[in-house]
Amino acid sequence: MLKKLQFKAVPVTNGHEAVATFRQQRFNGVIVEYELTDMTGLELVRRLREIRPAIPILVLTAYIDPAIQALIKAEGLSFMTKPVMKHELRDALRSLVRN
Repeated sequence: MLKKLQFKAVPVTNGHEAVATFRQQRFNGVIVEYELTDMTGLELVRRLREIRPAIPILVLTAYIDPAIQALIKAEGLSFMTKPVMKHELRDALRSLVRN
């Protein structure tokens, strides 16, 4: 979907791989899945921000639990609840990388 929206995606399989890839490459923004196999999405966000504090991050989550959404918002993050429509993701990503 991201390629069709003219965004380059670098898929990874877990949080540790994401951190390693983030150290090696320059990104304009990051999409983080909340639920990862080896850490939470918020833990990943904190690790990425240790490397580059101002990186724009969008969290995707299937959770509609208000407590989880509050945790995401408390970190100052944008988030979208899955499933996500293509035009919604496009608009969110454009806004994220512009700001």
